[in-house]
Amino acid sequence: MKFLLTLSALLAGTLLTAAPTLYVDNLKGSDANDGSREKPLASIERACKLVKTGGRIEVADTGTPYSLPYGGPGKERGLRLLTGGTADSPLVVEGNGAVVSGLAVIPAEAWSKEADGVYSLPFDPMSNFFRRDMSKNYWLPGTQIWFVNGKAAPNLLDRETLEKTPNGFWWNKKERKVLYRLPEGRQLSDLKIELPANYGFYIHRDHTIVRNFTMMFSWNDGFDAAETPKSAMYLNCLAYNNCGQGMSIHDASSVYYQDCGAVNCASSAVCNVGQSNGVYKRCVLIDSTFEAAVFLNNDSSALFEECLIADAEPAELVWQRGRSKITFSNCVLIGNGKNNLAMLEAGALSFFGCTMRNGTGFLSLEPRSATGSLSVEKSLLRGFARYYVKLPDQPAALRVNLAGNRYAPNAGHWYKGKSEVPGTSPALTALKLDRGSKAEEFRLTGRKSSENPGAPGRRSQRIGAQLPEPVWQIYDRLKNYQATPAGIVKKGAVLK
Repeated sequence: MKFLLTLSALLAGTLLTAAPTLYVDNLKGSDANDGSREKPLASIERACKLVKTGGRIEVADTGTPYSLPYGGPGKERGLRLLTGGTADSPLVVEGNGAVVSGLAVIPAEAWSKEADGVYSLPFDPMSNFFRRDMSKNYWLPGTQIWFVNGKAAPNLLDRETLEKTPNGFWWNKKERKVLYRLPEGRQLSDLKIELPANYGFYIHRDHTIVRNFTMMFSWNDGFDAAETPKSAMYLNCLAYNNCGQGMSIHDASSVYYQDCGAVNCASSAVCNVGQSNGVYKRCVLIDSTFEAAVFLNNDSSALFEECLIADAEPAELVWQRGRSKITFSNCVLIGNGKNNLAMLEAGALSFFGCTMRNGTGFLSLEPRSATGSLSVEKSLLRGFARYYVKLPDQPAALRVNLAGNRYAPNAGHWYKGKSEVPGTSPALTALKLDRGSKAEEFRLTGRKSSENPGAPGRRSQRIGAQLPEPVWQIYDRLKNYQATPAGIVKKGAVLK
């Protein structure tokens, strides 16, 4: 009896000390409130600061994007989760479909006059390689980020064009500032000028779950992790038009992404660095506008399973660098046709049961790849103009496993100045490469011409990928909708 009373007391104490749920509503709430259901907070940022270990943040989808005010140059703000949870009681941030925007309204006094009708503002977003590429002194045409009175404003490539374009913007990257051309007869104070000034989520602690959010127009990335969080998750989270990545993992973080997506991000859709580890399940990564869709560096690792990865511009689709390790299982990968599909440096790159399409080649094992390893098994490859794998001339340099694949017959592997056809080449046989593979014509049908109509349903028996329907639902959401200051709207919708 004494034991039962003690146990009851312990359980009662646990219930009494359980972290409360914080409620957030950007229309009804105030950050001066206590965060209760009756008195919700107004900002997710405030809730992130107040939430206790193992607590919960419940965000209302009000139809109005959550945003933060402009803090000034070098004072960007975001949603940092510096508390976590436990295995029994994870910290949960429930978005309920809410949209978070990195846009901020720029006050008139923040601008500096450059010339008659031309004003400037310090602007240096975290767009990685593009930020440092001084050969292109402008913002990327593929990612819309400038808005005046709720409408997309022209993105211009030089000062001369700016002078002639009312409401136009030009990013003078070399001087780290954006210039704006004020229309004749208007004042800055008459206009609502918005551009990316804040960023999205960062998970910093163990056992943290963020779900059901859309992040758009981040000054940096959308859904990140840093330091050493383990058992962290992003579920059903979408990123549109970020200046940085859609998703990024830093340091020794370990994060699981499921049913997530990124579109029109100026940097990679996914970028992992440090000793980080990521798992991506049923994710869609499309239309990156400068870097590869997937970029790993600095001893990081990632597994992509049942993912659609497509149409990065102008780079390769996959960058493996810095002793990183990337595995693709049952994925569809579609390049832009202008470059090789993947780039391999020191590290490991593996494809199992995948479909790969479009490129000058699939991959070239150049001298810089001498310490890298490549594995491609039970995969379909077609649409490569020059070669599939460009092999090094010295067999001793090979760290390659190719087996059980099917190749369209227009190309072969390039070896010692010749195209070697898988399945019939004595040279490949001598190298013990592509055993069980062959070059033959095959048909791809379905969405994005990615499905093998004759493939068995059981994954262990088929060659090539077969994506589940939820992946295509995410693809439709990313491809057919666009980010605006008012939220995510169907393309072609009339904006007031």
